[in-house]
Amino acid sequence: MGAVFIFVPAYGYLPKAIRLNSVIFFPQFFIVLYFHAISYPLGERLRLVDCPDEERKRHKRPTPLTGGIAIYCAFVGRCC
Repeated sequence: MGAVFIFVPAYGYLPKAIRLNSVIFFPQFFIVLYFHAISYPLGERLRLVDCPDEERKRHKRPTPLTGGIAIYCAFVGRCC
């Protein structure tokens, strides 16, 4: 059986593997954005923040540590 291609005007023909990756990537990207929008204020409210110090940290204000939770939730949600 030959390769199946789809025509996209800006890119020409895309192989099936690229189409499959885009079907997986884009929904997961929006799931991460959704969970990040929830976890960022929650981290500030629960004081799960990284406070900057003079030696190692470059950020200027306390930064929530809940970004990994958002990525994990998106990964688990997409795998199930």
